[in-house]
Order: sequence, then structure tokens, then C-alpha cells
Amino acid sequence: MRLPSSWFLVVLQLPGLVALADPKPMAPPVPPSCRVLNDSDHAVKLYDGIEIGSWRMFSGTQKINDGKQTFDLTCDAQDHVMKLVGTQGALSVEPLPMWFRTAGNWDGTVWVAAKKGAKVEVDGKPVKLAKTEITNVPLDARARLLGSDLATIHDQSSRGDRWSIPVDVAMTAGTETGTVTIRTEPYRAVNQLLRELGAAETKPVAWAAPPDKAGPAAILGCESSRATQLPSYDLVRSPAKLIDLSLVAVCHRKVVTVEKCPPSTDEFAHGEQVERKRIDGAIKLLEAKTGKIVATTTLTGSDPAACRDSAMKAIVGDPPTKREIALWIDTIQ
Repeated sequence: MRLPSSWFLVVLQLPGLVALADPKPMAPPVPPSCRVLNDSDHAVKLYDGIEIGSWRMFSGTQKINDGKQTFDLTCDAQDHVMKLVGTQGALSVEPLPMWFRTAGNWDGTVWVAAKKGAKVEVDGKPVKLAKTEITNVPLDARARLLGSDLATIHDQSSRGDRWSIPVDVAMTAGTETGTVTIRTEPYRAVNQLLRELGAAETKPVAWAAPPDKAGPAAILGCESSRATQLPSYDLVRSPAKLIDLSLVAVCHRKVVTVEKCPPSTDEFAHGEQVERKRIDGAIKLLEAKTGKIVATTTLTGSDPAACRDSAMKAIVGDPPTKREIALWIDTIQ
């Protein structure tokens, strides 16, 4: 019997023969995924040029680059966990138990997850694991913020304004053990400390440094800060710690109408009259610890743009910048 020459072949009802049918394409195997933690003392980037940060998921073989060293990192089994340790140009990879999971939260806490029976310590203190899969561990973020060097917890660079607290986590189960240093972001506590500085006139700040006209200062600016988790602020005169802050400059916005624009002829403006407004800043410089007023001034904001027929809401200028406030503080003797 001559079989069809087509690749589609069906053989039926013949003893000893197996029926053949149209083969369906098989899905490619899914590569395993792994987790890597940067536990070194410097920034490290993965294949996409983005810093690894706390944890990064990856699969296959990826390039690791720390600026002085490049090497391949391979994920060879599902859910493998590893960390990078060492100094720039001398990185190495260490494995962690596959059940080892932890990370920092934005509110200054950390969470841990370990297999049943594991012993867990956070900053050297034992943690009682919850019955649920994840245990949230509270930290005294306020105390850590006030007691730590700003160089270790505050990063104000091209990556933005970032606060983070290092936290040591250790887990042990039988012969398996793992230790990492993760970072948690204490924005809730930072916000509270900034609010306390802003209210120093009515409620002096107990943790602030003694009065010193030449001392480090915090500036609470007039600019809006919708894109960040913190109000507009700056720390000037190089405080080593938050408790070194002696002064606080508080800016209150004052809206000044510069001009009433002619009624618009634009059909979408609904005949409403638009105003040009300038945002000035009424500045108070205070002793943070006592609430005493050191000096006051009003700084003029930038002029708003000119009237335009297409404007449908107020044309507003920018308030004084924190840089302008800092320059004024330096004139106070």
C-alpha cells in the first residue's frame, strides 16, 4: 500500500500501526525565574541598565554591571534566590535558601516569609512568625531617622529624593541559613518629622539642636510637590543628622493679583475673565527648639505669563524657590 506523500498522514484500521495525526506545535519551555538582591555596598545594574535595588526577578543569563566589573548571572533553577556581595569591581554571588523572602515597605516596616520552624531575626531581635504566610515587622523608624547619619539614609541625587533605612534580616532553618541587609522607606515617619518642624512656632521641636543662627536649617518651601511622597523641603548648611537642625524656615503662599485680562473671545472660554496672579512667599525663620522667630521677610515670586485669549483659568507664576530662601537665610546675622 502506498502512503500519501503529504506530511499530513493518517493510518487507520491497520493492525500494529499507530494512528498519526497533524502534529500541533509545542509551546517553548518557560525559562526558570530567579530573584537577586543587591547586598553590596554600591549600585549594581542588570541587563536593562536599571539598578537592582532591593530585589529583581530575572531569567536566563543576564549581564551584571557595577561600573568596574561585568559578568554573567545565570538562573538555572526555578525560584533560586541569590545575593550580590562585595565592593565595586570585586562582586561575588552567594546563594540564599529558596524559602528566604523579605523586603522593606514604604511605611518603615519590613515583611518576612520563611518556612515553618525557621528562626528569624530583624536587626538582631527575634521575630515571632505569624500564622499567615507573611509577617510584618514594625520598626522604630522615627528613632532610626533621628539617630542615623544622613549620608546613610538620605540620597538626594539624580535618582531623586530618597529616604531609606538599612535593616539586617537573618533566617535559619536546620542547616540552611541566610542573612541580608534590605532597605525600608520610612516616608510616613519623614513626613511626621517635617510636619513637626513646620509647626515649631506653636509647638517647639524637642529633638532639634540648640538655637544657632549659623546652624543647619530645614526649609519648608512654597512649591507644590505632587510628584513626590513628601512636601516641598530642603536641608541646608550640611546637617550630619536630623537632630543637628537648629533652624526652620517656613514659607506661606500669598496670592497677588497682578492684572485682570480682557474678556476672552474664545468660544470655549465661556466669557469668564482670567486673572494674572503672582505667588509671593511670606517667610518666617524660627528656632526649631524654642519656636522663637529669628527673622521674617516676603520674597516675590516670578511674574506670571502675559494674558492670552485662549486662557480659561488663572495665569499663575511660580513661588519663591528654596534656593532663594536659603540665600536669604545666609544674610541673617
